[in-house]
Amino acid sequence: MAEAEEVLTDAARHATVFVQRLWRRYSPAPDAPASLSLSEVAERLELLLSAVFGNSYRLRIAQPPARPTLLGNWFGRTPRPQRLAAVPGTDGTSIWLPRSLDIPDRALAANLYKVMALQQAMRIRRGSALSLWRSLPPLAGALYHLLEVQAAERELLEEMPGFAESVRALRACAHARRPPLSAFGSARRPLEARVRALLIGEADCVPQSPTPEASCELAVRLLAEWGLEPASGGRIGQEPLFADWWTGMLLAPSTHHQHSAGAQSPFDPTQAAPQSVRLERRPDIRQASPDEDESEESGPLMIQLDEPHPHAEDPMGLQRGHAACTSSRWTCCWVKRRST
Repeated sequence: MAEAEEVLTDAARHATVFVQRLWRRYSPAPDAPASLSLSEVAERLELLLSAVFGNSYRLRIAQPPARPTLLGNWFGRTPRPQRLAAVPGTDGTSIWLPRSLDIPDRALAANLYKVMALQQAMRIRRGSALSLWRSLPPLAGALYHLLEVQAAERELLEEMPGFAESVRALRACAHARRPPLSAFGSARRPLEARVRALLIGEADCVPQSPTPEASCELAVRLLAEWGLEPASGGRIGQEPLFADWWTGMLLAPSTHHQHSAGAQSPFDPTQAAPQSVRLERRPDIRQASPDEDESEESGPLMIQLDEPHPHAEDPMGLQRGHAACTSSRWTCCWVKRRST
């Protein structure tokens, strides 16, 4: 049986969702068309992902990056241009999507949300975020990212060729929203040229990668073949790839996923056991069997929270008797001295 707090929480959540939808339905139309938000299509996206992949993925709101500080701009630690908008991403278990898309066409925004969610789910199935690509140099990691983006998109179109037009629309929107090539420094400009060629479909010479591990090896080889290494003194930063709606981001795997993966590996006595884990779902409440809660043996239970205090006792009474005899003897001697 559910607790009273859980019933109130679920009722409040359903009431809030109902009121929000009712408000959107009957509120007056604004002067400018409102952009489509993730909350309006989240349920349909979850149903789509469950139908296509047979799995339910948790949808989260992607947060925009922190704005660069004044000191950071002065000292130029991060090369320009810097990303300021939220982009889709995955950590291998969940999917992050932007809160809203600043597109007046709501039908186009809904199609873009579908493609973003499907691409991220395909990257989860490939294991793109769980490989050891973070040990690569920054430019090789950027190439790995591009190889995985292209491989996941190719597998998606093989299974669902009807989304080809939506994929092309996402590529066109991502290409139009990228900063001009002149805004990139000389060290990042060759990589940006490759990204733009991929977006418009001109980079057909990029080989396909069957697995993320093969993408790591291929990224290191292509880095030398394409000559993307910057000259001495060129600054590329830790993230040379300018992420957008099409490229997305590969986030660090969650601690819970690492614990789950570690639980399936052989036992290692030198590895410390995790102190806490996150439940996948709420615990199932089992119904009590007949007369289970009416046991006659049930009663108050006392738990000792600390260790008992040690007691020095003499169960035979020997020390107590000896002390009593000694005390009486000294008392007798004191009385005799007073009498004399």
